[in-house]
Amino acid sequence: MESDEPFANETGANTAAWPGDGPAVEADLDGMRGYAGLMRGAQRDLAGRGTHLSDLHDLPVTAWEGDVLGEAAVLRDRITANASEFTTYLDNLGRSLLNIGCAAQTIADMYESGDAAAAASLTDVLFAYGDTSVPRPDGLPAGVGRTYLEALAEGDTRVTGDLIGDPDDPRANG
Repeated sequence: MESDEPFANETGANTAAWPGDGPAVEADLDGMRGYAGLMRGAQRDLAGRGTHLSDLHDLPVTAWEGDVLGEAAVLRDRITANASEFTTYLDNLGRSLLNIGCAAQTIADMYESGDAAAAASLTDVLFAYGDTSVPRPDGLPAGVGRTYLEALAEGDTRVTGDLIGDPDDPRANG
């Protein structure tokens, strides 16, 4: 009998030896922390560049204000709607960059001790991404009682280190 899944053969071939049959993975914890800082910097850079997009919202309105042809009014509305969608996309992209960096930082914190690295699991990664339905990972340092994103939002420099600090200090801004 044929499978209902259109790519069953490809899926089977791509996942046959995964996840337990492959070589051991070694994580570079300092590299993960550096990556977290780079992702935070990319998010800040994107947010800074987004402020230059105000003309996408303003120009169509000022170009076709007052009594205009119906077609021009429709065009104005479409352009401003597209600008709003683009702004929303950039906001979501920035949030995604930050979340990925925060997860990398949290995973590095979890696996800093040798015992935790040997017991790595998918639920630990889910915890790092803020899934509240999974238990606190074994080996997570006692000082880390919340996800990295929560600590970042609260401005807790004991957990976030140099990623938060003096805005004029280039070391604090990735």
